[in-house]
Amino acid sequence: MYYNSIDALQQLLDSRFKKREKLEEHGYTNTKISFQITKISDKIAYMSNGLKYYFVEVTCSNGIQYGIQAYGDEAEDLYKEAHKYFDYQKRLQT
Repeated sequence: MYYNSIDALQQLLDSRFKKREKLEEHGYTNTKISFQITKISDKIAYMSNGLKYYFVEVTCSNGIQYGIQAYGDEAEDLYKEAHKYFDYQKRLQT
């Protein structure tokens, strides 16, 4: 159960990072990534009624995709949270 869009994103991705960190602590560097952000909006959009909107796509290694949407103030929070993970994800890939 997810309480909001931020909670959904955290639950999907946190298990991945905790698992990876634990494996790396024990010398495993070739760890399989279960979930990753595959699509992210560059900025918060505004709907025709002025309501803020933000979208993130998360893909599992088995091909299942999750779309997470947020509106209003929650859109700003999702933007911040998604970019925190996305930036970390990009650093891991370099």
